[in-house]
Amino acid sequence: MNEIPVVSFTGLSAAYCEDASNVSLIGTPSGGTFAGPGIIGNSFSPVAATSGLHTIVYTYTDGSGCTNTSVQQVTVNDLPLPVITPSGASEICAGENITLDAGAGFASYLWSNGANGQSITVSAADDYSVTVTASAGCVGTSADVTVIVNSLPVVDLGSDTIVCIGSSVALDAGNPGLDYSWSTLEITQSVTVFTTGVYSVDVTDASGCVGTDDILVSVSTLLDPVVVADGPVIFCDGDSVTLDAGAGYLDYSWSNGSNDQFITVSTSGVFEVTVVDQFGCSGVDEEIVSILQLPNAVIQPTGPIVICSGDTIVLSASNTFASYEWSPGLQATPSIEVSEAGTYTVTVVDPNNGCEATSDAVLVTVNSSVPPTIVPSGATEFCAGESVSLSVAPGPYSSFLWSSGSTTPSIVVTQTGDYGVSVLDANGCLDTTLLGNPLSIQVWDPNPQVAEQGDSLVVVNGPFVQYQWYFNGVPIPGAIADFHIPTESGNFYVEVWDENDCQDGSSNIEYTFISGITDLGSLYDIKVYPNPTSNFFTLEVDFGKRISGTISLMDITGRQIITPENLSDVSSIRRTFNVEHLAKGVYQLRLVTQEGVAVKSVIRN
Repeated sequence: MNEIPVVSFTGLSAAYCEDASNVSLIGTPSGGTFAGPGIIGNSFSPVAATSGLHTIVYTYTDGSGCTNTSVQQVTVNDLPLPVITPSGASEICAGENITLDAGAGFASYLWSNGANGQSITVSAADDYSVTVTASAGCVGTSADVTVIVNSLPVVDLGSDTIVCIGSSVALDAGNPGLDYSWSTLEITQSVTVFTTGVYSVDVTDASGCVGTDDILVSVSTLLDPVVVADGPVIFCDGDSVTLDAGAGYLDYSWSNGSNDQFITVSTSGVFEVTVVDQFGCSGVDEEIVSILQLPNAVIQPTGPIVICSGDTIVLSASNTFASYEWSPGLQATPSIEVSEAGTYTVTVVDPNNGCEATSDAVLVTVNSSVPPTIVPSGATEFCAGESVSLSVAPGPYSSFLWSSGSTTPSIVVTQTGDYGVSVLDANGCLDTTLLGNPLSIQVWDPNPQVAEQGDSLVVVNGPFVQYQWYFNGVPIPGAIADFHIPTESGNFYVEVWDENDCQDGSSNIEYTFISGITDLGSLYDIKVYPNPTSNFFTLEVDFGKRISGTISLMDITGRQIITPENLSDVSSIRRTFNVEHLAKGVYQLRLVTQEGVAVKSVIRN
């Protein structure tokens, strides 16, 4: 008897998912056949077997015809089939969400948006599915569900706004034909409001989606603009101030016609501005501007002024101002002395209001002059009796005035002195040589002065180079000294020559010759001092005994200068004489007593 063969097979697991791939089966010994649900040749197909518990048999017959079998059971599990709730297409409004649920009982869930869990909550429009794994490890995927997100109605009530008292504003929710629900309980598309508050509206479309918006409406009081000045509103004439009505208004209307935010004002007045904002609200403010009077800055003389070179002119402003500033020079006094050409102004400050003003310019023109030149016709040093002609060198002169008083272009000079000339030119300018450049003329005039001294005739000035005495007009031979002793009565004079060889003769002296008269100068010490003198001199004599006589003072012509003084029974005399009032020259002091005569020459210088 033959043994039954030992039969087995491998390759078959205990369970498969319904969608698993075919698996190969290996029978031992080989060469047998497999039978059962899902057997395709030597393979097992879970798909073909379908779900359930299945028996797979491997049958082997050996060469002896002995047959044996190997039997294994296999389970094919159904695939899980999740169903998303809600299914199909679901609509939500923008901003809302929806929960998708794959059902319970699965070991794991993996949604198409990457989420895990039995359910997900979504707000985005899309197609959603879920893949689940059962406890046996089989995987199934749901059908897609569609989430549709409907847009909300767009509601725009605008920006928060302000309305003026007495005005209103219309609020429009737009979206004609939809349903409206206002916070005012109105259900129209637009509403009109008059009071301050927050107004809102819900707009619902056919999908039930609600759009909403709100707006703050403020009811404004009247505008309150404030005019601001960029400086003082009381200022000096010629200055200005800028008035600012403030920024942020839609419209400006000034009382001077301007429509700008700023105006520049240089005149007195009340300047009012009305402002209007974008809501039509208006307001008013004003500013008072006052103009201070400028000081009356006037230079006297007003000019134009023409002066001559070397001259000056005094320019003056009123002395009632608080301060002064001259230009050029910057002197701070009410008046200035001007000697230079230029344009002069003065700026003064009013002592009451502090306003400053500058005078009109005064033009000062300085005409130059041509200094005169004196031209002599010959020598400027000569003897008395000669002369020289002095002429003004040609120039633009219209008139002349010499220091001698002459008004001609030239003069003839015969006397010593400084000669000058003043000239007036075509511009009326005066120039002169008198101040610094006169012409000196020296006329040598010996002018001998003769006086009686005792029994002699003496030349009391000089000395001279040469003398010649004359008696009754006839030269006295040998009488060539500075004195002569007459021997008879008659007219005497002397002719002299000085070091310049100039000749001159003295005045005649009528001399009376007295025989036996004693010269008192030989008897007594007669003193006359000071001599020469310009004012006083003193006669002093000590006789040593009692005598009588007379004292007299005469000029060189013999004319009595003072009344003779009688002396009676005196032993000495001391007399002072005032000659300050007398002309310069030589005078004779004569003392006569019973003893004789004394003559002293006194020179008044």
